[in-house]
Amino acid sequence: MTALGLLEINDCWCLRSLGGLRAATSVYEVRLRSCPSLGLACGSESLPVSLGTLLISNCVLASDFAFALEGRISTSLSVGHLTSLGALKLYNMPDLCMIEGLPSLHLRRLYLADVSKLSADCLSQCRVQDSLAVSGSVLLNDILSSEGFTIPPELQVVECNDVSFLFERSDKLVLD
Repeated sequence: MTALGLLEINDCWCLRSLGGLRAATSVYEVRLRSCPSLGLACGSESLPVSLGTLLISNCVLASDFAFALEGRISTSLSVGHLTSLGALKLYNMPDLCMIEGLPSLHLRRLYLADVSKLSADCLSQCRVQDSLAVSGSVLLNDILSSEGFTIPPELQVVECNDVSFLFERSDKLVLD
């Protein structure tokens, strides 16, 4: 697997592990779609450090990601050790509450769609250089009001199901 650059796994309902993938140092991009049984042991630590793009869509984080937050079970994803990561794309992950290690990365692109429980606190110190895409005005307004967050040159609102969209806390946002 020394020449493997892209790994895409779709609709694998019984896949439980990506064991050994970390050793595949040539892998630059991983796309995981609709793998509800996949357990990334100890967060995403089974992924290679060389990873430049990580896309996770329609996946349920396994119970080893769970932690107690204010009396209820919440889930987190750890990405801080993926020091080469330039793009993180998370779609339809309704239980995700926190992305650990995000502030330590220098992402070029961050895409967050249908991550309704994601805490804006974990995004406040995040540095996104080129493009931020979010779905919904609540998350966008939370991000805009976060202390220390700098808006990248490109801001996208995607897959928005809000009936109306208000920039409630938009003192940082300048529209031409």
